[in-house]
Amino acid sequence: MNVSIRVRTAAVGALLVGLAGLAGGGCAGPVDQTAQMFRSVDGLSEPRYNADLRAVIIPPDGWTHEVKPPSKDNHHELWISPDKSTAYGIVRMELPFYALPVGERTLLDKGVLDRARQTEGQVELDGPVVDDPKADGIRFVMNGKFFRTRAVLMKRGLTAWMVYAGTVQDKPLNEAALKPAELARDRTAVNVGADGKGAGAAPTAAR
Repeated sequence: MNVSIRVRTAAVGALLVGLAGLAGGGCAGPVDQTAQMFRSVDGLSEPRYNADLRAVIIPPDGWTHEVKPPSKDNHHELWISPDKSTAYGIVRMELPFYALPVGERTLLDKGVLDRARQTEGQVELDGPVVDDPKADGIRFVMNGKFFRTRAVLMKRGLTAWMVYAGTVQDKPLNEAALKPAELARDRTAVNVGADGKGAGAAPTAAR
């Protein structure tokens, strides 16, 4: 099936605009039963439920929180490191009806990468796209002119989430900041209701 998936809400564009904040609160409710499965670790804040993202999030402690202007079809939040070199973020995307049978790899190829190239210019995958059974999604690294994004893409019905640890290309890699960003990414649980039901596993099921 020749499907060109338009991320109608420019969610990936919002991702890159959000990462641009590196160079230059969401609706958090009480910690629910799903969050209780997770344990806070050094460098990360306490787990909490975010209704707008429909996820349990554990951002790096002390990072600057930004909420990008939402649309009816996407919501994007990110946390930026103190030195503005690194970000942990989540984009929730609501997809058009014809994307129902489409898997994560097609969504990546025909939606995420196409949109990223429109926004940033030259963007390529760096290394293989890896199936992640624990996350029920795929992992990939997206290398652009301005940003390097280490992401997990998960799709449930007509909703998809991209959870990422991103760094800017024009600054030296700060390993001390990247480590908690990647840990926060891998401890994020998506497709979670306020009652803790319908929870998708965290990418590494780190508990």
